[in-house]
Amino acid sequence: MTTFSDLINKCLVELRQEVGVSVQQYSEDVLAAILQRQFNIFFDHYWWPAYYAIETFPLNGTTGAVTEDLTKKIKRFDDIRYVWHEKDTHPLTVMPPAINPSTVGPGTSFRKHYMSFPDATIFRVVPYTLTGTVTVGYRMKPEPFHPNDEVKLDDDLLTNATCFNYLADDEDAPNSIKKFQEATAKREAQLREVMNRGPVPIGIGSPSPFTDWMMSP
Repeated sequence: MTTFSDLINKCLVELRQEVGVSVQQYSEDVLAAILQRQFNIFFDHYWWPAYYAIETFPLNGTTGAVTEDLTKKIKRFDDIRYVWHEKDTHPLTVMPPAINPSTVGPGTSFRKHYMSFPDATIFRVVPYTLTGTVTVGYRMKPEPFHPNDEVKLDDDLLTNATCFNYLADDEDAPNSIKKFQEATAKREAQLREVMNRGPVPIGIGSPSPFTDWMMSP
């Protein structure tokens, strides 16, 4: 297990090996802030397996919402990747903004969607009167880290990215800046290749976990 404190110490070790780089007494607080920010950036870009869950929830059948408070599991609507209704094999699409959701249902152009819902259920499905269950694939964003909290992203990626951002404005360390920048890009590419490796499902699109953030969930 790698803790937040462990990662800060790894950054300090890396920086102290660089010629001409001054790591001051106060640097741990600075590194902690940068490390947290880098985690947030990488978390939002990719669908990391360590923070990804799939769970089934019952619908209330009246407002399109689930019957459970989801705020302790899903922080934001953008953290929902897929929603399936009952035994559907294809996920629901996000509700098009130009369509009035109250007009969607039997007797109309009946198609199921889901949309943001600003309350404890995070989202709701359309038509609102759908019954049964929905299975939701979502990522669980942790609270800002404390020193002993486990960080489940790649150590090398976070360490190199943090060191690069720490040195980014240091005109006296151009070689170190380039070194950490290239190391971050290389490690990110390696992880992307590993996550993209695997069989491609037949009959349904297979978005990459490293590019899916650019599209609607």
